[in-house]
Amino acid sequence: STIAYLQLAGVQNSNHSAFACTGSFGNPALLGCIVAVSIAVAVSELKLKSNAVRWVLVVCIAYMLPVLILSDSRASWVAFGIGVIIILLREWRLKRFWKMIVVGVVAMMVAIPLYNHKPVSADARVLIWKVCGNISKENTLTGAGTDAVRREYMHYQADYFQNGGTEKERIITANNNYAFNELLDILCSYGVIGVILFLSVVVTYFACNGIGGTPSVGVMCILVFGMFSYPFSNIVTLTIFTLLLAMEKGKTVLYLRHKCAKYITVIIVVALLSVAGVKWWEFKRFDDALKEYCWEISEKEYVKSNFHNIKNEPMLVSRYGRLLYETGNYAEAIPILDRMRELQASPEVYYDLGKCYEKTAEYDNAERCYKMVSYMLPAYITPQYKLLKLYKLSNQDVKAIETAQYMLGMPLKKETSESERMKIEAKRIIKAQGA
Repeated sequence: STIAYLQLAGVQNSNHSAFACTGSFGNPALLGCIVAVSIAVAVSELKLKSNAVRWVLVVCIAYMLPVLILSDSRASWVAFGIGVIIILLREWRLKRFWKMIVVGVVAMMVAIPLYNHKPVSADARVLIWKVCGNISKENTLTGAGTDAVRREYMHYQADYFQNGGTEKERIITANNNYAFNELLDILCSYGVIGVILFLSVVVTYFACNGIGGTPSVGVMCILVFGMFSYPFSNIVTLTIFTLLLAMEKGKTVLYLRHKCAKYITVIIVVALLSVAGVKWWEFKRFDDALKEYCWEISEKEYVKSNFHNIKNEPMLVSRYGRLLYETGNYAEAIPILDRMRELQASPEVYYDLGKCYEKTAEYDNAERCYKMVSYMLPAYITPQYKLLKLYKLSNQDVKAIETAQYMLGMPLKKETSESERMKIEAKRIIKAQGA
């Protein structure tokens, strides 16, 4: 919250150009989540502490509450609201039936205002859930593997619009690699089996601990937030969720009193830390080798000969491919960028890959790359502009005219000075061809 206030005051820069305050995160949603959980936990503790601590908690709540509002995150507001309702229901001596009625009535009262607050964003989430549903259909039982949405979402979105989609959906779509629903994300990655395992943990937790304790209020807030966002994709919110689970006194801890169990636990922890340490050392060595644009021969050869060690690390593969591309090693960059396309489909990777194909005169492959982005982002003019430039470069005048004419009439997500410049160039090409 303090970081958010500093950002609002202009003392510290926001981490996102479209939002005034994001805290230490890349967008305000995760900031809102942390603040929502913190306030809900503080409210839950108000009745349990001494007067002095109670006043400290009140001051903290008053300090954080404006940040929750300024985060403009509906998912955080809903999570906070559910947390407060749980606390109130804990204090009210009502039968379970009436408690459910209260929750249902409150949910109906706030649903429409929350939707009307940012309807485009809500409609975009519905589109994302539809596309993720198509991912889950491919491997319903076991899923498509870890990070399925991050790897494959844009490919499935391209397929969705290539084979249909409404005009409204084309306008609201954007570059995305989150499911905006943790249960759906688990379904895509690990299938029905993964969902059952996850729900088993959640149900067991609340069955053993109830929903009245302070940690369980925080857990519920994160779970509710996770129905509309991606808290488990961030190390901070995931760590807080894990700590809240661990704060409840469970029967499992009793087994650790035996010496044998303690030794086994220590061995497991040491083994995991050793694996993590080796992985970190490999990661750091490659990262150091990739820092400079003008590598020494030894560094470049080291990265090239040991690429198999980083081929599953998106960040390092992306950096390696980008460095090859920006230093003019286009032929070498193609297989690396192609691997990056497999790890995480994104318009940027396809743009770079298309440019490499252009530079190596593989125009058909470049066309396929740019067309893929045009299917991914049907209301963005940039992929059409890149196709236009490609057709002019390869002397395909008929395709160039058709693309230029389409650019002038296509619906755009947002009109900008850059899109206007591209349209002016399209008009110039049409005029030059006498079309």
